[in-house]
Amino acid sequence: MKRKRTGRLFDIIQGAIDVAQEANRKNPDEPTASGGLFDVLRERVKEVQQGQGQRPTPVNPRSSGGRTRSGSGTDGYRPGTTRRSNPKNIFDILLERVEDTRQANEQNPDEETAPDSIFDYINEEIEKGRERQSRRGLDEVIEEYNIDITGIRKSDLRQIREDFLEEREFLFKKYAKRLEANANRRTSRKGKGGGSIKSIRIK
Repeated sequence: MKRKRTGRLFDIIQGAIDVAQEANRKNPDEPTASGGLFDVLRERVKEVQQGQGQRPTPVNPRSSGGRTRSGSGTDGYRPGTTRRSNPKNIFDILLERVEDTRQANEQNPDEETAPDSIFDYINEEIEKGRERQSRRGLDEVIEEYNIDITGIRKSDLRQIREDFLEEREFLFKKYAKRLEANANRRTSRKGKGGGSIKSIRIK
């Protein structure tokens, strides 16, 4: 179920890129961005989607347009190496990829600088996806404990949702770091002795 929901998120973001491109093409009051820019955006989103099942991390912002360096994975992670654990959720990674593409476009003298409305619209759709996810999470709590929320004021319910999202993010990041730390230890062990426990010296 989770994979289907996540796949739907990427479909929505890809659709948002199409909408942004069409809106930009039809708007006479702003410069028309090159088709290549939208192709880069689509590719960045595709890279995040393909790398999600591995260990998604933010792309190096120094790489052009969110492109990865030679020898690295689609998320900027070099296999077989350890690194500081700072996992980010899929929404933050997508926002970073969009920002990387924006910056690369602004710094490219050979390409028309795209209007901010393109990137802002895509970012809004990403944030909407984050909000939808948080709503589903709290709805599951409501359903699990059979809670009647009809008497709760809208302002209170909104605050509860915001608190839920904040605490949920903290909890998810905590366990993401724990999982990543174990994954890095496993990679390190393989590199030292093919995964043999005997090759690890305990001080």
